[in-house]
Amino acid sequence: MGSRVRDAKVDRGPMRFAKGNRGLLVSLTTTLFLAVSQDAAAAPSESLAVVVALDGETEPIATALWPELLREIGRHSNTKLVFAEEKVLSSTYQEMARRRDEAEQELELGRAAIGSLDFATAELHLSRAISLLERSDLRENVEDVLHVMAWRASAFFYLGMVRQAVEELVQVLGVRPSFTFDPNWLTPEMEGLLLEAQEKLRLLQPVSIELQSSPGSAHIWVNGELRGSTPREIEDILPGLHLFTLVSPVHGFAQEWVRVAPGETIRLRLEQPAEGARLRSLLDAVASGLAARHPSQSAAALARWGGVESVWIVAVQRLVGGYKLVGARVAADGHVEAFDERETADLVALRALLSAQVSSLSERSRARGPDGEALTEVFRPRGLLDSRAWGFISLGAGLGAGAIAGTLGWSASSQASEAQGIPQLRSEEFESAVLSAKRKAGAANILYAASVTGIGLGTWLLLRDSGGGGTSRAPAVGAAVTDERVLVFLGGSF
Repeated sequence: MGSRVRDAKVDRGPMRFAKGNRGLLVSLTTTLFLAVSQDAAAAPSESLAVVVALDGETEPIATALWPELLREIGRHSNTKLVFAEEKVLSSTYQEMARRRDEAEQELELGRAAIGSLDFATAELHLSRAISLLERSDLRENVEDVLHVMAWRASAFFYLGMVRQAVEELVQVLGVRPSFTFDPNWLTPEMEGLLLEAQEKLRLLQPVSIELQSSPGSAHIWVNGELRGSTPREIEDILPGLHLFTLVSPVHGFAQEWVRVAPGETIRLRLEQPAEGARLRSLLDAVASGLAARHPSQSAAALARWGGVESVWIVAVQRLVGGYKLVGARVAADGHVEAFDERETADLVALRALLSAQVSSLSERSRARGPDGEALTEVFRPRGLLDSRAWGFISLGAGLGAGAIAGTLGWSASSQASEAQGIPQLRSEEFESAVLSAKRKAGAANILYAASVTGIGLGTWLLLRDSGGGGTSRAPAVGAAVTDERVLVFLGGSF
């Protein structure tokens, strides 16, 4: 009974296959994990972010959206942003830093003169310090100039110029009602002067003004606080002198003390540096390229100008009954990494639309060509079944096929074992059991091959979609990717 059964060749390949390739899934999963880990651990790249207007009507909107773009990129990406303003105004900022150093020296000389009761000399040094600070960037340092003004008020007071001293303190408190005065400054005389200034300030009623700039729109800082972009109505501001700072990466910098009156329209002119004119021409080219759906060349020129690895671009366009945002992320060699278009009928919804667009641009990473070359044509937004989706589908199908193959292999092995116990006289039953076991084993082998193919293909698609194309991003283990084909397989043999 046993001899015929022992001579029967039942295919037990599925079980040998499973044992020989047990590490396959672990290897491929490790490949994916390490590739993602390498991306997460990589140092952030440097990028330039710009918002451009595709028509004159949307320039103020584009200016207002720029801080929002920086915020959203910071939320959705680990890229390090380089500001165009710093490059355009670098020489201006260097000169401003020199003036601040000189102002600190003048302040110390003024305080020393007050200590020696030489109030005329003190007023001279303190006025020079204020003049130097007013010609530096006070957006984040407005309290520095208020500190010097407080000391000049004390010099005015001891020179007998009480009215000027009170007006100086009213100006300080009008800019910063909660300003903290130097304890060394708060002598009994100054405390009395401060109470008089506070009482005068309480009599003032807030007003509204209109702020405009030329030649174009700019970001507004009022007394060191960001208040949007021009043109803009500034509400709840007290009459009197206030510090207005306007900054535009394209149009330049302007800063001025302005005496505010109710209902007044204030117009400030920005002085455009030579580098600003260069940036203006680059942004015009970017806007034209994005409108024509060919941003590659102009964006690459902008990236080279900024010395960065990539450029984030968002363009605003006015439509009939709404607005359109066109966004792109372009590498320095012109490779269009991501592209996105969105529309809304509501101006208020533009910020939410921008957030969704930046999220989409940061998640997408369009693969390069087989040899790592840049792909410069703008592509349509990806649908549901893009390469990433196919990667998950293939991976899932491969895992499912592997599970079914394992079940069939176990069933074939069990049936082969049962066939060995069939008596020799029941030959038909024996042949039927052996045939069934062979069929199950064959199906299991086919499914095992499909499982390996699905898992391998799915892993490759996910790696490819995560940003590596060509030979530039071969994973560390598991599969070596060359010319977009998997050449090396780990985990056992067939």
